[in-house]
Order: sequence, then structure tokens, then C-alpha cells
Amino acid sequence: MSALINRLRNALIADLAPEVAEVLLPVLSPVLTGNIVHLRVPNALWASVAEQFALPAAERWLAHAAPGITAEVIDLDGTPPEAPAISNRTRTFDAFLEDPGNQIALASCRRIVEQPGLEHNPLYLHGPTGCGKTHLLLAIVHEYRLMLGDDSAVWIDGPEFVATGAQDLARRAFASGENDGLRGVLDQAAVIVVDNVDALSGRDLAQEELFHVMNTALDRGTQLVFAGRQAPRKLAGFTDRLASRLAWGLTVGLDVPHLETRVALVRRVAGAAIAGVDAAALTALVDAQAPDMTQALILADRLTRGGVDLTAAAMPAPASFDRIVQAVAERFDLRPGDLASKRRHAEIVQARGLALLLGRRLTKYSLDALGGMVGGRDHTTVMHALRSTEARVAADPELQRAVSELTRQVLAADKR
Repeated sequence: MSALINRLRNALIADLAPEVAEVLLPVLSPVLTGNIVHLRVPNALWASVAEQFALPAAERWLAHAAPGITAEVIDLDGTPPEAPAISNRTRTFDAFLEDPGNQIALASCRRIVEQPGLEHNPLYLHGPTGCGKTHLLLAIVHEYRLMLGDDSAVWIDGPEFVATGAQDLARRAFASGENDGLRGVLDQAAVIVVDNVDALSGRDLAQEELFHVMNTALDRGTQLVFAGRQAPRKLAGFTDRLASRLAWGLTVGLDVPHLETRVALVRRVAGAAIAGVDAAALTALVDAQAPDMTQALILADRLTRGGVDLTAAAMPAPASFDRIVQAVAERFDLRPGDLASKRRHAEIVQARGLALLLGRRLTKYSLDALGGMVGGRDHTTVMHALRSTEARVAADPELQRAVSELTRQVLAADKR
């Protein structure tokens, strides 16, 4: 039956969104036992992901290609993850890690739970992979189901909507007037959530059906929530009228969370597995291997399972902050004393921020100590500079390259 498993794997590759397949399939091992295909994953973290994405796709394919064979997700670890807050069932608002790049989105999502359908309808969240969009959508679903029951919230995944032909079902159900099938489900819903809406790009039939679903829902006062990588007006391959309808309500962008937030997520998930890891070493590890929240989850899972050599990740000794200041000043053709001055020239402010960022990552100095070494600045001022610099670095590939090069330069100099 290995041929069946190979065909199933190929079907999953074709069916799953590329960003999902890329991280899920390497840890998923299908095994046929009797009339059940066990989709084996290493722990509960991956089980929740497999249940959401791989299991429905596998069941659809098996129903067509191998009737009588079913699928089931198996958690090989058999124990809950260190931080159950990251599973789909517990992705709540309280478990969401707030960050400057997601505060408006979080507030908007809370608002539509408090006053569904009355404002911000539809609500559209957009941002790069790993910025927290899906977590917020799952939190909305969780809140509605707590308040109004399981039937109150309908979750629609973009790739699944396209792949399963749900749009055809929607057309027949809405046209028939019969209160069954999708029509019955949507009639009972207080909120309809659509994730990965980008998957509808170039799919005219799917877009037509989504447009009609939106019209019907808005007429009933049902709250609509969407998420995609691009803002409605920037969605490639979308009809003008659907893009316009998606932008009717409130559109909110999310940024990739700051490094400190990603480190906090890794600590929450990996828990005891990294209890003894040096803070600076962990920060450097997350900075190098987890540029977004999705990668932070993957890194945390690897740390939990012992898949990362923590001794190799640890730094042999703190770096010299004087060396950091000197390296940053040289790069920007400044004097080291300029970084400690009161001058607010843009280039000096940027260089000072980078020095503080590297100092935070590569030394063991407190924020107050770092502030004292750049002109006696206080804790609050340093924290503001760090957050501003993190945001600029996240948005500027040139600054990202500068940070990487300066890090290597400082660490190499301090080893000599």
C-alpha cells in the first residue's frame, strides 16, 4: 500500500497552500493501518495544524481515490505542548502576544466581538505570513462559539473553498431557498471568517460565489472577517467589485512582531526545555532562525524536541558594548562620541538605535545600563529606541543586512 501513501502525499502537496505544505509535510508521516491512514505528527502542536489543514484534504482525496479508507491524526508525543495557547482550540485573545505591529488589529477584533455586524463589517486583516492573522481569526471564532454556540461561527479557508467546490454548493444552496447544506449553516452563523483569501486569486467562479456569500451575509447583518497577505486593493487576480466589497468596512495591516515578542513566544512554547539558556543566546538564535511567528513556533517545537544544539547556540561571553559603539560609528562614518551626544540628526538617531539594539542582543547589560552608556538616557527612552529600531529593521532589508554584518564583526572582534 506504499503506492497509496505516495499518491496521498502528492495529493496533499497539490491541495495544501504552499506556505502550509512547506512547514507541515516534513513532519507528517502517513501510515496505512487496516482501513485507516494515520497521519502521524510529533506532538500536539503539529496535531492541531494537521487537523485543520491535512486531515480535511486527506479525507477528500481518500473518499474519491480509496472509498472505505478513512484518515486520522495521531499525536506521537501523546502529551499537550508546553503552551496549549498555540493550539487552534485555545488561540484566544488572552493568549495573543500583543506587539506594536498588531495592537490596532487586536483592538478591532475585540470590537467586532462586542458589537458584531454593527461596525467594521467586513473587517479585513492583512500582513505577511507569521504576523498573527490566523490567531486573531481563531480567537474571534472561539469567542463567538463561547457566547452563542458552535453553529454561530463559520470558518472558511481560502484554499479549501477553491479546492472543494464549495462555491458551487453555495450557488445551489442560496438559489434553492432550502434551509439545508451550506445555506443552513450560513443562516445560523453570527460570524463568517475567511482565512487565506489570497487563494482565490484568478479563480473567477470562487470569487463570484464569495461575492454572493458576502452580499447575503451583509443583508442579514452577519459579521464578516477576512485575512490575506495583501490589502484588498492590492490583491492580484481579483475582480474590482470583489476587491471593493472586501474594502467596504475596516482594513487593518499587521507587521511581523518585534524580536522581543518572537522570543516571548519561543519561551512560552518551549518552556522548561530552554529554562537554562542564556537570554542573549536565545535572542540571537530567534533573530537568526525565526523571522516571523510561524518560524518561531517551528523553532520552539524543535527546541522542545531537542532538535537544536543549545550549547552551540550559547555565546561564549558577552560582547563589548564599547566595541559595538565603535563598529556602528565606523559604519555610519561617525565618531563614537556622537552616539552619546544630545544631537537628534536622523543618521545619529539611527546609529544610536542600532547600537542599543546590538547591545540588547549581544551583551548582558540592563536597559538602564545601556542608556547610561549613550548619554545617560533612561529606561523608557531606551525601550522606545529599541522598538523604533526593531520596526525599521523589520521593514528595511538594507538595515537587516547591516545588523547581521555588525553582529558578525563585533563577535569576531571580541573573540580575538
